[in-house]
Amino acid sequence: FIGSSYDYYVFNADYQRLQDSVIRWQQDKPLEYLHKNPTPEDHRSYNLAYYIGDVRTTNEVAFLPLMGATPQFTAFSFDTDLFASEARILASMNLETGEVDRIFGRFSPIYGQNPAARVFSIFFYDLVDGETLAISYAADPNIYLFTTDFRHITTFGSKGRDMDIDYEDFSGISDQDFERFTFTQWNTKDAYSSLTYIPETNLLFRGYTRNADPDMDGLQVYRDNVLIADVDVPNLRKVIGYHDGWYYTNAEINEREETKTVYRFRLDF
Repeated sequence: FIGSSYDYYVFNADYQRLQDSVIRWQQDKPLEYLHKNPTPEDHRSYNLAYYIGDVRTTNEVAFLPLMGATPQFTAFSFDTDLFASEARILASMNLETGEVDRIFGRFSPIYGQNPAARVFSIFFYDLVDGETLAISYAADPNIYLFTTDFRHITTFGSKGRDMDIDYEDFSGISDQDFERFTFTQWNTKDAYSSLTYIPETNLLFRGYTRNADPDMDGLQVYRDNVLIADVDVPNLRKVIGYHDGWYYTNAEINEREETKTVYRFRLDF
């Protein structure tokens, strides 16, 4: 688990705490310099992307999602394609020492080809068999497999059903209107929204939004890189685990009614 102050906690499968420490981030250059000179290969050009929420680990390493640390180095920097083409997206952290020894990975080529898609510059990832990174980008119908040192293995994937991906150009949007524009895009256009690998059944689940439908989104199921199902699911449900023949989703929390709803389902092929 990653805390809010670059602290982290390691637990075993029984949720017994094994270790707690802090992430040791290389900070070779001052932020003032990076504000004027965005440097994709510098660790301090990035912060942890807490909004992605996923942390994947091996026995020795944790893979942490990244975001740009300065306003001049984000997906919305109008005067440069540097972020879209060169920004790193993951950090590798030694679980024992907390040291971030490398930053790596890139965004999908779609963000360079279609700048309007950069409003959806978010990605989702999981480990397949502990040795392969599966990555899905919000605006890209493809799923990419990489080695853990980011050598490309293969690309596959199919577009979700009835998705509106006609993203609108934001280059003329003023700073004061940009937040409203982004909110509108996320609530009217569609994107891929989750990626989860279930090792027990060798299935890869990818969710996507369909804002035209007020109640249902989409969920794709892949086996051995082949799409075998594409079904309707309640809004914003993400597959998070498997137990005793059932697949489970994340919780839907209603604070006003003080309820928590988790869906489960079976698959028969």
